[in-house]
Amino acid sequence: SNINYTKHDAVQMSPAPSCQHPLLSNKRFHAGIRFRAKSKSNLPPQRQEVSSLKMGFMDDLQGFVKKFTSSASASHILIKSDDGFSKLEKIKKDIGDDPIKFADAASEFSACPSRAKGGALGTFKPGQMVKEFNDVVFSDEVGVVHGPIKTQFGYHLILIDERND
Repeated sequence: SNINYTKHDAVQMSPAPSCQHPLLSNKRFHAGIRFRAKSKSNLPPQRQEVSSLKMGFMDDLQGFVKKFTSSASASHILIKSDDGFSKLEKIKKDIGDDPIKFADAASEFSACPSRAKGGALGTFKPGQMVKEFNDVVFSDEVGVVHGPIKTQFGYHLILIDERND
């Protein structure tokens, strides 16, 4: 074979025995040629770093812009007791994804003042709610009851009413 692998993931070309070209048949020339293993990008390493920095910047910029342009509205049921998880699992089983049943359950069981409005929290932007709550509202399916979710306030069932990305 004309290719020998070295311990540094580089390859060294050795001369082909039947080559007629003067450069290709020169053993000294071939002894010094080393090709780095191909990376996923065709860009040189310095350009790859700049390219990945640009992509990281664009991701950060998109996230920054999304905070100002995205919004959601959701309703929740909050249970503050230690057995809140099991209580909410039972409630979730009883109400399914029905928004009317959710509002009735929020009015009856929720420990949050939003219970007066069927658990409705109104419209808010990313980062305005605690992280656990925010993560669900801005990434999970709309129109579905999610949870129980634990936050510093207790356990929640969350119904995402609407989201504008």
